[in-house]
Amino acid sequence: MPWFAMRRIQGESLEERLRRGPLSVEQVIDLGRQLCSALGAVHAAGLLHRDIKP
Repeated sequence: MPWFAMRRIQGESLEERLRRGPLSVEQVIDLGRQLCSALGAVHAAGLLHRDIKP
């Protein structure tokens, strides 16, 4: 099975962000849309992601 690894990008993790306080409903919806869009682009390119963590 072919595979590839990507570098981790710099920035704040979701865990780190949540330590500062809860996200608003609008922020959660925006984040969810971004994640769905990214996964849609990956799948449209014919790739699968097998290690998505909540």
